[in-house]
Amino acid sequence: MKSPASFIFSALGVVHCTNTTTPKNESIVGNSFDPAHWGFQRAQQLGSRDQFGIWHDKIDAYSSWLTTWGTVVNTRCTSCGGGRSWHCMWSSENSGADMLRNVQDNLCLDAWMPPGATFPKVYGNPNCDKKNINQQWKYQLKDHYNAWTKIESKAFPGMCVAVYTGKDAYMKPCIDAMDNEVIFHPVA
Repeated sequence: MKSPASFIFSALGVVHCTNTTTPKNESIVGNSFDPAHWGFQRAQQLGSRDQFGIWHDKIDAYSSWLTTWGTVVNTRCTSCGGGRSWHCMWSSENSGADMLRNVQDNLCLDAWMPPGATFPKVYGNPNCDKKNINQQWKYQLKDHYNAWTKIESKAFPGMCVAVYTGKDAYMKPCIDAMDNEVIFHPVA
């Protein structure tokens, strides 16, 4: 059975991020990413354990990119040029990258808990704030094709970004591996 939604989170050439904010400038994105820019692409994680219990991952990527339309975070985009580019930044609380800002729309990935909701919501916030824990995330930057990570909220530990192809992003428990894996994958 195929995993309903996973992401591929891509970078070209480097695995480090900056602690500065890149100015909004769509012309710098083009069809490839700057060193501190990454893209989320839905994927399915395939794999199995060998006789020693070691997990061997294999990734099946889809033409479905995480982007923002207004403040809605979704995967309705199949190419979207600069809209699929996210700048990984440092918050004031961390020594490494833990924030994500959409380069084209200049919106930061943000999680919040509406009154009465079971799970937090995820959206693009126009007020990027390096001190706002709702905009801080845990993820690992890796530079090989089959590498993957989840995007877990620091404000809501155990809750990860999830999305189905062509749908809006949402959050659910990270332990549900059916739709919240995130994988880094180069984009030409």
